[in-house]
This record gives sequence, structure tokens and C-alpha cells, in this order.
Amino acid sequence: MVLCVHPSVPAKTIAELVAYAKQNPGKLNFGSSGTGSFTHLAAEMFKQMAGIEMTHIAYKGAHPALTDVMAGNIQLMFESVSLALSPVRSGMLRPLGISSAQRVPDLPDVPTIAESGYPEYAVNVWNGVAASADLPDDVVRILTDSLNRVLNDSAFRASLQKLGYSVFRPRSAASIAEFIDADRARWSAVIKTQNISLD
Repeated sequence: MVLCVHPSVPAKTIAELVAYAKQNPGKLNFGSSGTGSFTHLAAEMFKQMAGIEMTHIAYKGAHPALTDVMAGNIQLMFESVSLALSPVRSGMLRPLGISSAQRVPDLPDVPTIAESGYPEYAVNVWNGVAASADLPDDVVRILTDSLNRVLNDSAFRASLQKLGYSVFRPRSAASIAEFIDADRARWSAVIKTQNISLD
């Protein structure tokens, strides 16, 4: 994801944004695609690590939130690179930081938030395929083999990377379970610390 701000925000770096937020408490509103969404939690984690206050404005989807950032009705948002790329390139949004551990090819000059002073900050949005636990072993094997073939196909990987997505290499079931458990623990800590509720 990319942390992007409306051009009226007087910050061109993560450090400048944090300094501005500390000097102007209550002036920054950030949008999300809904309470508990990855765009919401990414911003809450950043708030927590940076020690700043920002007001969360929940929208019903990413597009309305992004539209309000572009219009200057709210000041910033964490959004997927694929969705934010066009308004960033047109100058409607200013990118300040990338949420992943590495820079992204589409925005090579935008530093990661980790390299901008928050080395523990890394947020990746991921998708996976899950099936019923009682699926027959032969069906699981066919599905797994097929998915592995697709995920290792260079043309498929290139098509997703062109849209701003990174593609994981296939993993074992045990590795996937470990990955999900670690992610769940990490986000549970943010949710509890920031007292986030869907109510």
C-alpha cells in the first residue's frame, strides 16, 4: 500500500507528516474503506508507531474514501498501490511512503515507511485460496498442484506485477498456517491497543 496525502498537506515526507501531526493535533483526518479494513488498520498501526493523533473517517469502500482525499475533504489515506497509482501519477495525490518492506517498481522514488524512520512498520495486503477442511485429499492435491502451476507461471506473475501486486511463491499448508497465525496476532495487538470495535 501507499500512504498518500492531498497536495494541500504541507508534508513531502513521512517525517514532515509526523511533525505536522504533532504540531497540529486534531487537524488530520484519514479515510478508509471501512472500520476494520486493511486501509483502516494500516493507518492505526502507523498512528501507534508514530505517536500521533489522526481522526478515522470510515467510508463504504475504497473509491469514496479516495475520492474525498483527492477532493481535499480529508487529508490522507493508506491505499493499495494499484488503486492509488493513477491519481498519484496525475498529481492529485502525493505519495509519502510505501507500507511494504521493499519499494515498489511503480513508485521507485517513494521510500518505504520502514526506511523513513519506522523499521518495524510493514503492511502487506494478501489474498489466498481456502477450502473446506473435509475436502478429499485427491481434490486438495489437484487444486494445490494447479494453483502452484499458475503461481509459478512467469506470464501470470508479470500480469499481476503490472497491476502493482507482488506474487508469493507457493507455500506448504504448514507455512501458510504459520503466516496467518503471525498476521492474526500482529493485527489483534493493534486492534486491542487502539480499542477498535465494529460496533
